[in-house]
Amino acid sequence: MNWHIANPNTGQAMSDLLATTLTHRFPALDIEVTTSPCGPASLEGHADEALAVPGLLTRIIEAEHHHPRCRGHVIACFGDPGIAAAREVARRPVIGMAEAAMASARLIGERFSIITTLARTVPLARRLVREYGHAQHCGGIHASGINVLDLDSDLAFKRVLEDSEQLLSADQSDVLILGCAGMAPWAPGLQERLGRPVVDGVSAGLQLLVHLDQLGLSPAKQHDRALPIDKPVIGPHSHLYARLHEDTRS
Repeated sequence: MNWHIANPNTGQAMSDLLATTLTHRFPALDIEVTTSPCGPASLEGHADEALAVPGLLTRIIEAEHHHPRCRGHVIACFGDPGIAAAREVARRPVIGMAEAAMASARLIGERFSIITTLARTVPLARRLVREYGHAQHCGGIHASGINVLDLDSDLAFKRVLEDSEQLLSADQSDVLILGCAGMAPWAPGLQERLGRPVVDGVSAGLQLLVHLDQLGLSPAKQHDRALPIDKPVIGPHSHLYARLHEDTRS
């Protein structure tokens, strides 16, 4: 494994979908998609994201511990759950798909719109837009009303296509961002039908990792991105710090 795509939910079908999509899109890259060992089946709220973080950190630490050639990680969830914690435990770059999607959209258009899943996820996406500094360039964030686990269907694609045509016009946006990893396979088809750039953040994040690697850039491991202090951890996730500090103890 060179490039690690971390699916922070426990849905293996989502991981399989991403693996198929990305290996087809980037046949020259050595990609592995992992599934969280614990947490919700899909992430559609604050509590879901919080419960997903231990499993996400587990997979990132395992990827670097077991695969010395691992060169970076993409968090394949549009909420970018646990991204600060992931950057703290990782020695290689960690990129969130929402972060990558918004940065890419800004390079190819003045204004972007986001289409996501349920209405309850819109405030989460709005918070990220503000935190990443893109509020003035976001035309709108729209819910398709489709659950994450129901995205893999022709009916879901058709609904998102119809909604996207309307929202791009209403928002006067140049670029459409897909606000869920489960929408990643749709990007080429939507772009062709809409006649506008459509950004899948998982693919964008992967390409940013490759770019950083080609530039020879690694994360700064200082201040709040230094490895967590080695200390006792009680509970079901006590293994996280133990694994993280194995090398320094030996």
